[in-house]
Amino acid sequence: MVFTPNQLRHAYALDAVEFDGDATLGDGDGQTIAVVDAYNHPMIRNDLAVFDSEFSLPPPPMFQIVNQTGGRGLPRTNDIWGQEIALDVEWVHAIAPGANLVLIEARRDHTSNLLTAVNVARHLPEVSVILMSWAGPEFSRERVKDKLLTTPRHHQGITFVAATGDGGPGAQWPASSPSVLSVGGTTLAMSDAAGTYGSESSWKDGSGGISEFEPQPHFQNAVQSLGHRSVPDVSWHANPGNGFAVFDSISAEPTVGWQTVGGTSAAAAQWAALIAIANQGRARIGYGSLDGISETLQLLYGLYADPSSPAYHQYIASFHDVSDRMESTGTHALPGYDLATGLGSPIAPNLMRVLLNGTAT
Repeated sequence: MVFTPNQLRHAYALDAVEFDGDATLGDGDGQTIAVVDAYNHPMIRNDLAVFDSEFSLPPPPMFQIVNQTGGRGLPRTNDIWGQEIALDVEWVHAIAPGANLVLIEARRDHTSNLLTAVNVARHLPEVSVILMSWAGPEFSRERVKDKLLTTPRHHQGITFVAATGDGGPGAQWPASSPSVLSVGGTTLAMSDAAGTYGSESSWKDGSGGISEFEPQPHFQNAVQSLGHRSVPDVSWHANPGNGFAVFDSISAEPTVGWQTVGGTSAAAAQWAALIAIANQGRARIGYGSLDGISETLQLLYGLYADPSSPAYHQYIASFHDVSDRMESTGTHALPGYDLATGLGSPIAPNLMRVLLNGTAT
């Protein structure tokens, strides 16, 4: 089965998000999302247009493509990263179709090149969300690099969103940075063709674990006492077995054109879109966009309550507390926070009220 944008928006109740009581659709209008990937996808504008036509989506108000230094000369094409670019661009747009997009293509998929692109992204004045759908092994100097995953001085707030990676247990960077909203994967089952939420379990190939190098951030004090950063923070459907339709015209045969794709990359793209929608709502009431480490992460973790706590009902009003009935892998979901799905997947309307107003309701 292949899920459509409308089904995913309905499953997580994003189609119920309206602002100001005037039926203004939560679609990311007025926000700019920067997508950081490696290499060039020369047909991405055309492929996004095909995707939009298939699912009756409007084109993004603005779609800009630059290289890792912000210039026009784009890197060479790579069909593997081309699929990643198609997935990221099409699905961040699918969930927040009113947002502007900036695709920043790093010259290579080395950490130094990708971080050069991230640094360009975070200095673009209009950007409020940065998507990093890539992940790699942790390294001893990662805390030095974490400073590039923060909002620059005198810039509007930026939330950095990263995929935890695919392939089983273990923390990966940049998701393990305490400055980043890390997104893990689930398997979502819908109860009907419209996309009504049915049930959810941890995705067996999703990554999660305890960082070797990053200390425990204070916002995680309520969920663990391991002494080190744990990931993921949140989750979203990622299982390619019932994945996401992606149109990619540069893939190697025989998968050129329409494909079914999954992974925590897709989950991270859709959480990035959710944050852009929250920023849209904040702008409408005169608030600035969310800063990841000082606002987004603190607000999300501020909702948490242990299943034995009287406040648990408040937590599960904003998150699906994903817990597996059957343990299938070394990383599985337990009641409450866990290293498979973090806080859980979103229940958008209640979660939006917290992200808009800065307090749990």
